[in-house]
Amino acid sequence: EIPLLHLPKTILLRYFEQKASPGNGSKYLFALPSNYHCNNLLRSILQQVGITRPITFHSARHTFATTVTLANGVPLEVVRALLGHTDIKTTQIYAQVLKSSVQSAAKHLSKVINSYYRPTTNQTLCSLCP
Repeated sequence: EIPLLHLPKTILLRYFEQKASPGNGSKYLFALPSNYHCNNLLRSILQQVGITRPITFHSARHTFATTVTLANGVPLEVVRALLGHTDIKTTQIYAQVLKSSVQSAAKHLSKVINSYYRPTTNQTLCSLCP
């Protein structure tokens, strides 16, 4: 079981209420029999909204893993559970994509550390420095 964020849960409940009307008989919200079918539906939606870039269900998972979770500090173990991976090594593949995030974080940390050090005109960082 995975907890949903408030907004996605609200959207899902809205559609579930519509789909679960009396006489419907289905307990499932989405009828997606295969990845191929899901990608066809996604392609149709993209055309309707004018997006020309090819996007698949897998790329949506990838974006969720990298941009939504890992880039916002969600621990790798939590992302592993959210994606349903049994092996953390599978999830680590997503983390490797975020090298630019590591560089960005290092620059930010450098600025923070440098803000604590204000050298005088002739002062060096250490006795070993020229």
